[in-house]
Amino acid sequence: MSNATGAGGQVKKAARPNAVTVFCDFDGTIAQEDIGNAFVQHFGTFEELHRRLMDGELSVAEYWRLTLDSFPSGTGEQDIRDYVLQFDLDPYFLPFTRFCAEQDWPLTVASDGFASYIEPLLKKAGLAHLPLHCNRIDFAAGAKPRPVFPGATESCTCFCASCKRNVLLNASPADAIVIFVGDGHSDTCAAEHADLIFAKDALAAHCNKQRIPHHTYRSFFDVIYILEKSVREKSLRPRHQAQLKRREAFIVE
Repeated sequence: MSNATGAGGQVKKAARPNAVTVFCDFDGTIAQEDIGNAFVQHFGTFEELHRRLMDGELSVAEYWRLTLDSFPSGTGEQDIRDYVLQFDLDPYFLPFTRFCAEQDWPLTVASDGFASYIEPLLKKAGLAHLPLHCNRIDFAAGAKPRPVFPGATESCTCFCASCKRNVLLNASPADAIVIFVGDGHSDTCAAEHADLIFAKDALAAHCNKQRIPHHTYRSFFDVIYILEKSVREKSLRPRHQAQLKRREAFIVE
């Protein structure tokens, strides 16, 4: 492809396309169910603590500490891993990962859940290689499980124990087009900092309320369809408000 010649005979370099980075929530997005809720219901106390969380009486971190403290003493990581293997991922997520790989788009899983149940399901699907940013559980011998929040930050008050916004910021070049796929309250902060948003359920309601442009979806089949069309039409563009929010967040952090 030849370079265009501008005024004065100077050669103009062809515009370099923006890099694209992709981030996906896990519970209710990659996984068909909210496994974080399911494993608390199975091992510990859910209804009352979840009500207090949604009523604003507890922070997300406090909620996780109390729920894990309600687990029987001696509950181990293998117990959780064995339990969650009954759950399935969105059947179109694996094709979605292949699509991203074909486009040379890095794909990262960003969750406010726990590696103890996310890693076994990614491994089961042959996706253990995907970068994963999430919370951890400390299983001390004979003690109650204890949550650890590697991504906690005091600069953000979003509905997370570990902020997903910072995952986007740290894993994306400054000029990247950021794609985010999510479904819940814990995804709102990350989505606000993304250029292209795929949303359903509580996240879609938030985007509608805040008038944030987004695509609704039911499964990753819809996400693939829309992105394939965007690639064909070369219509992927940065979102100005998202760029501003990412710059502001970099300054704060």
